[in-house]
Amino acid sequence: MANKLKQERYKTYLLSEVLKNDLKNQKRKGREKIVELFDIGKKEYGIGYAELCRLIGIHVATFKQWRIDIHGCSYNFKKCETVTTNDLMESEKNQIFKLLRDHKFTHCYLKA
Repeated sequence: MANKLKQERYKTYLLSEVLKNDLKNQKRKGREKIVELFDIGKKEYGIGYAELCRLIGIHVATFKQWRIDIHGCSYNFKKCETVTTNDLMESEKNQIFKLLRDHKFTHCYLKA
């Protein structure tokens, strides 16, 4: 019961911060603050990201993209791990880098 009350209190605080400071419309600085508030809500109060996203009116995918933009892909989101069919395999990337470093092919990509 006490935990539920703390969660509700934090959700009220989060919503008031987002609305009072117009964080959704402040570009990167606002997004950083929203990500920070969501992380606190998740870690300290056990509130899920989906619930917090519904609270302030953004899609979960939008929040995850903001988080990736701010922190990079170190959070093991599925989006970071997904490889599309158009992506190069790691061996293909290594081969390209090897060819770029090879002095025999500098005439192909260096301008005089």
